[in-house]
Parts: sequence; structure tokens; C-alpha cells
Amino acid sequence: MASIKFEPTCSACKRLIYGKIDCETFPENVRGVVIPYSTIEPQTCPYCGAFFEDIIVPIKLPYYNEGD
Repeated sequence: MASIKFEPTCSACKRLIYGKIDCETFPENVRGVVIPYSTIEPQTCPYCGAFFEDIIVPIKLPYYNEGD
């Protein structure tokens, strides 16, 4: 038997990211209009410094990748 292992990687440098990976969405009220605002953790790649604008993930968040 085998499994498929999800491993978060930076799309810019292709390196594996360890630690907490999370995304939260908060409603923000701007002049009476509710706009969703999201925060991504980590905000940047610890290796190449690229800013993350989204997370493409096939599982529920938060995802803790502590390594093997």
C-alpha cells in the first residue's frame, strides 16, 4: 500500500516549507461594503523571499508540516 503525501512547496524556488501553513479570511467593512481580507502564514518564502498571494491545497487548513 502507498499514500500520497502533501508537502507545501514555494512555487518560485520549489523548496519545501516547514512549520505552520495557514490562511485566514476576515470580513472588512469599507464604507458599508463587506470585503473579505485574507492573511497567509508565512507571508514570504523563508528561502527566496517571494511573497505568497494564495495557497493551493487539497486538504483542510491549518496544515502543520514539522518534517520527518
